[in-house]
Order: sequence, then structure tokens, then C-alpha cells
Amino acid sequence: MSYSHSYINRKDQLMAQILRNQPSIVWFFWLLITIVLVGLPGCLLATPGWLLGYFWYPATIFTGRYGRRAIKLMLMLNPWLKIRVVGSFPQELGRKASPEMIIANHRSVIDVFMLITMVPNVRIIAKKSLWKIPFLGSIMTMMRHIPFDRGNVESLLKVNEQLVKALKRGDPVAVFPEGRRCEKNFAGLQRMSLFAFKVARDLAIPIRPMVFLNTDQTWAKGSFKIQGGITNVIYVLDSLNPDRYQTTKELVKETQARMLLVLDGKYEH
Repeated sequence: MSYSHSYINRKDQLMAQILRNQPSIVWFFWLLITIVLVGLPGCLLATPGWLLGYFWYPATIFTGRYGRRAIKLMLMLNPWLKIRVVGSFPQELGRKASPEMIIANHRSVIDVFMLITMVPNVRIIAKKSLWKIPFLGSIMTMMRHIPFDRGNVESLLKVNEQLVKALKRGDPVAVFPEGRRCEKNFAGLQRMSLFAFKVARDLAIPIRPMVFLNTDQTWAKGSFKIQGGITNVIYVLDSLNPDRYQTTKELVKETQARMLLVLDGKYEH
């Protein structure tokens, strides 16, 4: 029995789609490979700009944009990843003295990767263990992301200092106030730290809520398998003016309420 060429092509496409949509440890190792393929040459090329940035800050901005493109390319090389964005950031964010505090829920490691590609010159407060991933840690250092060691008082003080400096420079800063990724299929929000909200109120910096959906389904906490075929949705909500809230707790409550509308499927864009 013979098959037409067009049928074989359709069959091959179907098989490729099935493979992309299967949870597999292969996708995890492929992600690591793309980090090395993009990260190694990227680190070498960006090193002069990174070093110059300690003396001339515009070089840091240039290097950060370069790193952002490198991570975007890295994600594009992973066929299992599907992303849809609802809403958008203002064009001036990350390019002028127009800082914002981005507050996001945390469902998966890939939240960090996607956030970097979305906001120019963003500074992310992320767990210190990410800096241990080969080449990714170097890229995050060059982009001046801020490592945080949970439970370490000295680390908290250093984070606070770097956070305030970044916001005063006009850089957008992204924080995951839940402090850790949720378990797979977790509904709602975990308890949020007041730390970032207090800094935003003290400096009168707008807060912009951001919500990740389905990323825990794609790459669950504690798993080395990545599930393909799932659309990861990112919601960028309207910003909140902290001056309108009398206390930090009120600001936190309003931020959570807006994020829960998305998680409960009640948000209307």
C-alpha cells in the first residue's frame, strides 16, 4: 500500500504535535541545552557592557536589553512553550524615568523567563538558586536582577537597598510577594509578604498587578518533566496608585482582589 506525499506530511505534522504535547523530561533537558547554546555566547558578548555598567549606567541598560533578547530567543527555540498575553505595559516603562513595581503571582520557574522578555530593563527579585543554573545565572547578573535568599536577614536588607536604588533610577522592578511557587493545580493566591508593597508606598511608586495562568501545568514545582501543548496566559492589569490607600494592608488587599478576579475567571478586559 502506498501513501501520498501530502498524507505523509500531515502524519509527520500530527506526530510532531503529539510529541510536543507530551509531558517529557526531554523538554527539560532541551531547555537546559538552549540556555547553554544561547547563554554561553551571550555571556561572552555581553561581558564588556556588563563591566562598563559599573561605571556608566547606560551600558547596563544596553546589556539588559541584549540579555532580554537572548532569553526571548532561548524561549523561541523551545517548541513546547505557548504564550498568550492579555493587556500590555506602557511603552515608556523601562525606557524613561517612569518606574513601576510589578507584583505577580508565582506558579512556575518559567514565570521569570517570560517576565524578562516582556519588560525592558526590568529588575526581578528572584530566589538565589536561579543563579546556580549555568549561564542563566551570569545573564541574570548582567541584567542586574536581584537575588534573594529566603530566611536570611542580611539578604533581605541587601534586597531592600538594591530595590530602592533601582526604583529611584527609574527602573521597573518585579516582585513575587508569595515568595515561592505554588503546587500544581493550586487555586487562588498564596499569602503575600508586605515588604514590596511598603516600599512602593514609601516611594509613591505605582503597583501593576500581573497574573500568570497555567504555567504550573506546563512546568510544575519539583518536576523535571515539562508538559507541552498548554497555552500559558499572562494578564497585565491596570496600575494602582499607592497614595490612594491609607495603609499597606489596604493596598495588598486591593491588589489581591484584582488578581483573584483573573484567577477566578471573572476578569473582563
